[in-house]
Amino acid sequence: MFHFCTGMATASYVYVAEICQAEYRGILSASGPVHVSLGVLLIYILGFIAPWQRVAALCTLCALLSFIAMCAVPESPPWLVSHGRVNEALEALMWLRRNPAIAEAELSELLEAVAKEKNNNIPSNVTKSSKHIQAVKNLMKIFLRPTAWKPFVILLLFFAFQEGSGIYIILYYAVNLFQEVGTGLNEFVASIVVGCVRLVMSVIGAILMKSYGRKTLAIISGLGMAISMAIGGTYEYLYSQMPASERPLGWIPLFSVLGHVCVSMMGFLQLPWVMNGELFPLAIRGVMGGIVASIAHLFIFTSVKTYPNMMHSLGSDGSLWFFGVAALGGAVYCYFFLPETKGKTLREIELEFIPKNKKLRPLE
Repeated sequence: MFHFCTGMATASYVYVAEICQAEYRGILSASGPVHVSLGVLLIYILGFIAPWQRVAALCTLCALLSFIAMCAVPESPPWLVSHGRVNEALEALMWLRRNPAIAEAELSELLEAVAKEKNNNIPSNVTKSSKHIQAVKNLMKIFLRPTAWKPFVILLLFFAFQEGSGIYIILYYAVNLFQEVGTGLNEFVASIVVGCVRLVMSVIGAILMKSYGRKTLAIISGLGMAISMAIGGTYEYLYSQMPASERPLGWIPLFSVLGHVCVSMMGFLQLPWVMNGELFPLAIRGVMGGIVASIAHLFIFTSVKTYPNMMHSLGSDGSLWFFGVAALGGAVYCYFFLPETKGKTLREIELEFIPKNKKLRPLE
């Protein structure tokens, strides 16, 4: 199940990035976390009111409906053009844009980009029989180009800071964490509260992505998470030895955790997934997006599984401080290294990773 979920998530982000116009790509890509948050909240609520067997059956039905819906939408035009299916690409663009002039203009741009890539990758003096071998060799060379390894490193480090900041740990261990920091909430109430906050903030985050750049949102999100965890960690350091009922300002731990969830949905949680569908060139976008998503889920698995040992070793205050330091480090990293992709076409984003002395040969 993990394998299929990973593949579906990766394909969804890549597909949305490829079919969207530059000005709408951010908010539409960010709608993915919104729907995920809605699904998480519904599962929390259903888990409270229904047996798990019925919940599992309902989830199966939703997956079937998703399969049927995806059969009704066209393949992405960039993929169709790259495979020589020009007529189908035009039909797909007509279906997506509902405007013949815009569709034909976009098709011309795609054809030009693919033609340049083929001209750069396959020498004109090779025979037709050897072009296939040359194409395979050049595909392998693409992975060693700056347009491939730079986004790969940037995204992996972004995901590493994301996991270090405790985003998924708080989502998975909400009940345990609330018990540790002494909020006194019922376990079902705690999970539903987190789900509601996550849903509301995911909608706000998607709206903000329409108006603000990726880098700006990432920095603000990282700083907000760091402040929330610093407050929560300091409170735990001062009052963790006292019974929960006797602690002053007992609402601080709850609002610290909820504040962390709020600001994480503005950038740190959704941006790495959104940008995974934006940064890689067309020829390897699907493959590299899948590789990055797989490693990211490995990071999630590792952080979630090591959290109990962390809590045992560092305590609740030390764990919250650790999350805060990671979030602060992530904000600094985003300030210096995260590329801005808002309002840029996928082609323009690709050109950003090419060394200046090779700008005249954009696909090498």
